[in-house]
Amino acid sequence: MRRPIGGWAEPRPSDGPRHTLQSAAPRAAMERLVRVKTWVEENRASFLPPVCNKLLHQKQLKIMFVGGPNTRKDYHIEEGEEVFYQLEGDMVLRVLERGKHRDVIIRQGEIFLLPARVPHSPQRFANTVGLVIERKRLKTELDGLRYYVGDTTDVLFEKWFYCEDLGTQLAPIIQEFFSSEQHRTGKPNPDQLLKEPPFPLSTRSVMEPMSLEAWLDGHHRELQAGTPLSLFGDTYETQCLPSWLPSCAWSLSWAWWGTAWHSSSSAAERGPGRPTRCSWSAWSSRTFS
Repeated sequence: MRRPIGGWAEPRPSDGPRHTLQSAAPRAAMERLVRVKTWVEENRASFLPPVCNKLLHQKQLKIMFVGGPNTRKDYHIEEGEEVFYQLEGDMVLRVLERGKHRDVIIRQGEIFLLPARVPHSPQRFANTVGLVIERKRLKTELDGLRYYVGDTTDVLFEKWFYCEDLGTQLAPIIQEFFSSEQHRTGKPNPDQLLKEPPFPLSTRSVMEPMSLEAWLDGHHRELQAGTPLSLFGDTYETQCLPSWLPSCAWSLSWAWWGTAWHSSSSAAERGPGRPTRCSWSAWSSRTFS
């Protein structure tokens, strides 16, 4: 397992118009670099059920870490995409994919991009930690929290809300469900009409999780040459662009640094021409006012 460091850096003007989700703060006002391993250890006590998450950064991107075990049967729905990366242990992301329930297993060291508008229910286990990246919501956007009747697609209970902090907002809604007649009976309440969702669910198939280290290893020559590569391609709103350090140190909106190819620090052991460290940045192309 790599020993990563997370941090922020000011984007360069030459990065182009796609970099629309960035901090406008000058370098002097930017947050300090954070050693993720240390931060996670210091905040493990905050990974509390039912959601088990803790925000590290909340501006135009929401950077959070999530521990376990959690206790969730709810499905979260949002108009934006979500990036998942497992630092410690594995997790299961239950999704409703094109009208069918499916379990996506994200293993330690794997990265996964969830398309927008896909209902999903993260299942996390003891002694696990994952990174989740979301974008800030537009003022017109609502998130949904939904429960289904058993393994069907029939809606049992749901709430729609403007999301600012999932860690604090989900728990009261989950508690409301546990106290509801729907939870007690397992049947929708006929006296409560389910609100028509503010957007249709996605009909897109979800990707398979992939090993971040294996991907970096397979593209190290292009990265070393400065070739721009996207982890997930160009058909998503979210872009994750790996870069070879140190030349990219001040070009990132939010950066994740880690040993990409070998745990050894010896150049002789690495072999000629193989960089010791790599970074990747993530941002959304959604424009905010």
